[in-house]
Amino acid sequence: MKKFIAFIFFVIFNFLNLSYSATLDEKISQMIIVGFDGNNVSSKGFKSIIRDINDVSGVILFNKNIKDVKELNKMTILLKEKSKIPPLISIDNEGG
Repeated sequence: MKKFIAFIFFVIFNFLNLSYSATLDEKISQMIIVGFDGNNVSSKGFKSIIRDINDVSGVILFNKNIKDVKELNKMTILLKEKSKIPPLISIDNEGG
């Protein structure tokens, strides 16, 4: 189901942003959403995501990644700043 949802977002993005010309590798990488270990901008897992953010379409945040609102805000802002195209930031947090 998660792969299907990621595919739908990919299709919608391509229809909304027709002026963006991407190679086949870039289009394939835009269908990938990744998770990471860590709950702040200085964690090793988050740093690796920032380094590779242009190779994926987005990031999924789990309960383990959400320390508090302040850190969550810092992470999402940094993800947006470092990405060439707006990343898809999703959350899988059981219980809300």
